Amino acid sequence: MGLLSDVAIDNNGNIYVVDYSDWKVIKIAPDKTTSVITDAYDPYVLTTDANNNLYIGDGTQKNVFKMTEAGAITPFLDPSLIYSPAGLAFDQNGIKLLGFT
Repeated sequence: MGLLSDVAIDNNGNIYVVDYSDWKVIKIAPDKTTSVITDAYDPYVLTTDANNNLYIGDGTQKNVFKMTEAGAITPFLDPSLIYSPAGLAFDQNGIKLLGFT
């Protein structure tokens, strides 16, 4: 792994790590197996929600992408509304909280 910029854990105990220098998101399962789940974007920050969806903040595309447990990736926000995501979270009511640079 290279330069790590963020970590998130889902309800199943999976750990997601942003390898910022290699533009990858790595999944570490509870049994300690690892896999690269995406290397198509410029990930910088991430978080999970109560449904185990993963949200990846992309610095180059200036957007946040939602990845379902099945692996489907879709834009989550209108990129005209954000500059560069620097922090992602959901509160207990499922309301997204964003920080930008």
